[in-house]
Amino acid sequence: MIHATSSAIFVAASDWTTDSTRIAYIDISDPAGSIAARGVVRVLGHVADRFKMDVYDGVLRVVSNTHWPQRNVHITTVDLGDPDALVVLGSSQIEGAAGETLFATRFDGPRAYVVTFLRIDPLFVLDLSDPAQPVVAGVLEVPGWSTHIEPRGDRLIALGVDDSNGRRVSVSLFDVEDPAAPSLVDRETFGEDWAWSSAFGDVKALTVLDDVILVPFSGWTFEDGGFDRLQFLSYTPESLVLEGNVELEGNILRSFEYGPYFYGVTSEQLATIDASDRSAPAVVNSLTLAEYVADYHELSQDAGVEIVSKFESGATLVRTVAADGTLLGELEVDAKSLTATHLAGNTVVLIATGWDDGSHYLVSLVDVGDLTAPVLASQVRVDVDPYWGGYYWFGGFGPEIGVALDSAIGILPPGPSLSSESSFVLGNTLALRCFSNQFDVTFGEGPPPSGDGEEPDDPAGSTGDTGGPDGATTAAGDPGKGFGWFSNYRQGLALVDLDTAMWTHTVGLNYDYLESVNAAGAKLYVGTKETLGLDFLFRPTAAHYMRELDVEALTMGPAANVPGRYVQYDPGSDLLLLEDWQYFSGFSVERSLKSVSWTGSGDVTILDSLVLPDASGRILGRGERIYYQRYNEGVGIGSAALAETGVLSRGGSIQVTSSWAYLLDARGGDVFVVVGGSAVGQYDFSGAPELRALTPLMAAPLRLRFGVNDAYAPLGYSGLARFPL
Repeated sequence: MIHATSSAIFVAASDWTTDSTRIAYIDISDPAGSIAARGVVRVLGHVADRFKMDVYDGVLRVVSNTHWPQRNVHITTVDLGDPDALVVLGSSQIEGAAGETLFATRFDGPRAYVVTFLRIDPLFVLDLSDPAQPVVAGVLEVPGWSTHIEPRGDRLIALGVDDSNGRRVSVSLFDVEDPAAPSLVDRETFGEDWAWSSAFGDVKALTVLDDVILVPFSGWTFEDGGFDRLQFLSYTPESLVLEGNVELEGNILRSFEYGPYFYGVTSEQLATIDASDRSAPAVVNSLTLAEYVADYHELSQDAGVEIVSKFESGATLVRTVAADGTLLGELEVDAKSLTATHLAGNTVVLIATGWDDGSHYLVSLVDVGDLTAPVLASQVRVDVDPYWGGYYWFGGFGPEIGVALDSAIGILPPGPSLSSESSFVLGNTLALRCFSNQFDVTFGEGPPPSGDGEEPDDPAGSTGDTGGPDGATTAAGDPGKGFGWFSNYRQGLALVDLDTAMWTHTVGLNYDYLESVNAAGAKLYVGTKETLGLDFLFRPTAAHYMRELDVEALTMGPAANVPGRYVQYDPGSDLLLLEDWQYFSGFSVERSLKSVSWTGSGDVTILDSLVLPDASGRILGRGERIYYQRYNEGVGIGSAALAETGVLSRGGSIQVTSSWAYLLDARGGDVFVVVGGSAVGQYDFSGAPELRALTPLMAAPLRLRFGVNDAYAPLGYSGLARFPL
């Protein structure tokens, strides 16, 4: 954290191992521009933000917070008379703040105002007139807590959180004329049951003028979805008045007054606001500053389709563009909360989630055959609970052993186990992962359904055939209550026919532990796990299984006991690659890749195994090339090769950075790595691995899409990056 004056910069670096903060004095007083490091002082606890430091009358004042469980708040004063020999004048713990978290802090001349929070918000008024003896002059307790304080003479304006009824945004007006008896003059709370402000993290988003306060706030409602609004409040020394608000496009970053108008600057636009009637302000003009590029698909080497999300209006823009970015055609689609997109021939499939009038998916099919005139072909509402992912704790402490093929042993550590993919295009069928209270076809051996025995209603556009195919059951109600939100018994798939634009079936996956759902070719592959108790060393054991689901025929193949979790599958060569974990000494583990032969039914045959480095992370299966993230004095990328015979061999590896990076995606020998969140490294693994290009970016990629000769990375508000392959 940094605090600057006209003559010095104070740089505070917290040391969590010693629960203290080192503050360095950097001298910038030389008018010729020379900068010099001077003295250093250390204070207890950590300094959370720049408002926790201040210089007044030759004294540095610091408010700091120590670690849990003590969570003590300290005020420290430092004599700056000799910058090379900083001397602590006084240091004291604020009584009444023990165990609390430090929030808003503001210095004002010989005073400081400090807000902490545990169950209520104590506002402490500190008297610093004698720097050697800082004392608490007065305390006021009010509900919620303040995140920022603006002194206005003997009044304080505080932005904060009111948690008395939900969690909403509040503005408080305090009287501190008598420091021994601070009082709350007025408070206004706004937002729905759950609301927040961008100014909580960036105080410059809050605007306090002579008689009006502008507060950005965001929230979500079932009726309107998400919103970003700018709230007007009028104030005098004796009162706050909650006025009207305006809804803007994008996260509100700044607001200001100029001439007869107010202006709002957001992540998307500059808006002109007429607030001549503050009770009913209105946006009278706007200028688009940035758009959120959510996805991109290459249609040909000469054209592509760009997907732009408009969060506030709930619109999604589908734009056809030439290779040089020239706009060819555009269509606005009413599709809030876009979660995924696919390209199926000349059809762009938009998948959005909604919660108004019941949770559901909304699937929009946009025909881009005519590049100059995209057309909304149809929209399909699918009334299921959208898939949200999840975590499992697999029992006991430490990992579970996976017993495969009756003798092989593999382990799976506790933690995330659900595939992050929530939608798949399989031929002419769109499969959407979901939760539902009823399925018309159910696969699995979990607890029986607990419905009322009646047949479920057909989904919109259903064929009416709810008879169970081979290996399936049909039932109404919730297929097994399980463990609430952490249960797999309510997981399943909603199927949409892309040719007829009809929701046809809802398929339940009634397994105790559903590990993964992945697509290969025109079929899905469902990975499950069965816990088997403890082995002779009291280590938890489990068995892993794989099944082939044909969504066209609505049949589930027999379970194959497999040594590990799914990485990739090639139905053409019957090669299944798995990630396996083995115990080799006590609870020590060994991670490996295993290739097996599997036809989609029947048993598997192990072909080969390759041990991965101890500190390996994410694995990407990309056909004959396998890539994995490794951690060794930073982040690197390793590789392996998978032959047509199933033989695995170790490939080259390269160190990426001594800092932070992650493996984004790969195709063939082209590997893309996000470095530090602000650049993409493109590596060539076709021979000895080498860095091909390092591209600085304004934002981390949302994903990577591959075309014929280029890869494309949508960057949200920072646009679209293009990488030649």
